Parts: sequence; C-alpha cells; structure tokens
Amino acid sequence: MRHFLLLFFLAGFITFSFGQKTADSIPKKEKKIELRIMPYLSYNRNLDFMLGVIPMMMYKVNQADTISPKSLSGMSAIYTTNKSYVLAFFNRWYLNEDKWRLKFFFLTGNQNSQFYVDDADQPDFYDYGTKTTILSVGGQRKIIGQFYGGLSYTFATLQHSL
Repeated sequence: MRHFLLLFFLAGFITFSFGQKTADSIPKKEKKIELRIMPYLSYNRNLDFMLGVIPMMMYKVNQADTISPKSLSGMSAIYTTNKSYVLAFFNRWYLNEDKWRLKFFFLTGNQNSQFYVDDADQPDFYDYGTKTTILSVGGQRKIIGQFYGGLSYTFATLQHSL
C-alpha cells in the first residue's frame, strides 16, 4: 500500500509535454496596444504600508515595422502610510527597424524616515525627509549585430530636511 501511495504522489508531479507544437487554425491577431496594470502592496518597518499602482502599455511606434520590439510606456505611483510618495514616468522606444532606441525616465518623490543618533548628549530617533527628483534621457544607435552605442544624460537632485 505504501508503494502505491508513493507512486500516486509522484504521478501528481509528472507533467505531460509534446515535442511539437500544434498550429492554431485561427491566426492570433496582435493588439495595437497592450495594457498591463500591476498593483503594488508592501510593508517595511521604516516606510510602513506601501500602496501603489504601475500601469504600463506596450505598442509599436510604427505599425509597418515588423523587426522592432514593442515600445513600453508607463508610470508608477506609490504612497506610504508614513506620508512618503513616489511618482515615476518611464518610456523605452524602438524605432526604424530597431536601429534606434530611445529612453526617458522621470521620478519625483519624498521619503520620510528616521535615524538614530547614539553619540550625542541625548541619544534619540530623529525624523527627516528627502525630496528626490531624477530625470534621465538617452538614445542608442545600432552599430553592428546586437551591439548598440549612444549617449545618456541623468540629472538628479536631493533635498534633505529635518
């Protein structure tokens, strides 16, 4: 009986696979815009509960271009129960039969946190906030094969407050 149970248990983990794909009789029609929305939920002791959403869309910049992968555009919005927030926009474009790749990224936010000072006269926790802004743009050109070269510029600023 034990051998039968072991065999039954192992049979539950066996998957059947086929070496060849079967062709669909109906060809799949590719959507012009694919929309994906990802919820965000997290917790840590520093930021407390984090709630957010990350919507993204994938699309062809030029519908006649069959070589370039789909471009990606999206945003991210996250808010925490300690009143921190982050808002970001991101894009990645594939152009001219994947000969050109462009990117754009913008982030702004405020992170509220605290740190512990123990070498002062009165050791204690101190609250602080950091306002962050980041902007990044860039472009790449196909040189040969899968090798790309290009330029990118990133600007970032941080402002701390106690």
